[in-house]
Amino acid sequence: VDKLALDTLYENVEAYLENLEPWLMLLLDLMTFREQALRLILDLSSTVITLLPHQNSLILHAFMDLFCAFVRVNLFSDKVPRKMIVQIYNLLHTMLRSGRDYEFYHRLVQFIDSYDPPLKGLHEDLNFVSPRIGEVLEAVGPIVFLAADTQKLRNEGFLSPFHPRYPDILTNSAHPMRAQDLANVSAHREWVLLGYLVCPSELLRITGIDIAMAVLKENLVLSLYRDECILLHEEYQLYVLPKILESKKVAKAGRSKQKEADIEYNLAKQVEKMICDVHDQAIICADAIHRERRILLKQEIGRMVLFFGDQPSLLAPNIQMVFSALSLACSEVMWYFQHIGVVSVKSKSTRIVSVEIDASDPTIGFLLDGMDKLCCLIRKYVSAIKGYALAYLTSAAERIRFLLGSPGMVALDIDAELHGLLQQVLFCLEKLPKPQGENVSSQMVDLS
Repeated sequence: VDKLALDTLYENVEAYLENLEPWLMLLLDLMTFREQALRLILDLSSTVITLLPHQNSLILHAFMDLFCAFVRVNLFSDKVPRKMIVQIYNLLHTMLRSGRDYEFYHRLVQFIDSYDPPLKGLHEDLNFVSPRIGEVLEAVGPIVFLAADTQKLRNEGFLSPFHPRYPDILTNSAHPMRAQDLANVSAHREWVLLGYLVCPSELLRITGIDIAMAVLKENLVLSLYRDECILLHEEYQLYVLPKILESKKVAKAGRSKQKEADIEYNLAKQVEKMICDVHDQAIICADAIHRERRILLKQEIGRMVLFFGDQPSLLAPNIQMVFSALSLACSEVMWYFQHIGVVSVKSKSTRIVSVEIDASDPTIGFLLDGMDKLCCLIRKYVSAIKGYALAYLTSAAERIRFLLGSPGMVALDIDAELHGLLQQVLFCLEKLPKPQGENVSSQMVDLS
């Protein structure tokens, strides 16, 4: 025993304890967050409400945002030396309190142990919500596929103010609903990456393998917070692949008795191969895929700036498409800076490979410049855009009125306060002036 160090520890125990206090509060907050978030995720996932992109999309996004935040927080917490903090704090507390453990010590130890590693705890905690997550990921699959198909986006004019087949015709969009969907595709990709990471059994759905592959082959890292990230494929191979192999083993044992087991066995084999192969594909192809997408966005945003600068009256009808272009461009810029300098290990060897990304790629500058010009146009004509949005707001009033008078209100079990808020929203929406034709002014309307 280092007697000098021990004496110093006894002399400064209060100061050390005080310095560790914020870290312990953080761990207690994490424990509380886990309990409350899981309860809310369970409540939302077990509700009768349909959670699909075109049905209750706001609730869907709130649910999936909470789900992703829960996963991110717990993955990020692994960066903190949790065990060491708790052990040292308890040691100091015991020295100061004559041998008594810190009151939350055993609960914290149990919590930390259940999340060591974090994905072990996440797999166990989120097992109950796995089928619901699988349904959501299946539903957003078509949007993910569309966003991944740069050729289709270009050829069919999803991000173009011109009609793809009749360029002389000015149209608000050839695909207004799909263009609107693209605005959320960055969130959908995150749902896919995190969803299959913590709910690996959902990869055994028929479409799961294709949806996962479409996103995995484009990404090598997954951002957690600011510069902190995880190496995506390594996590899949460490924590998802064993679950798939386990399912494959179980299905193999039941192949002779059940046809469903044979199908599951074949799916598990395909998923296993995909996880093993897609890492190398991502190392080789990811940068090329994103460079092609950046070139497309640079061209389309450039056209938008010229077109809407010349025809500002068409900006409002096209605003969803503009938002989609801005969202995709922002996503590409973020991807570029997250992946520069990434070093990965090839799946079939121990060789470390540096992902080659051109640090002087000019498309990034063009994208940032185009985004800035589009934002300037939006700010310039924001009044017209708000006016155009009146039609959507007034249609929402009808839906809220229908909801408040429907039998579904009983099933939702909404409390009196929320019911009152909905009534207030309905009252405000009904006071809005009705839009007259296409020329809507919002100068006299408070949309706050």
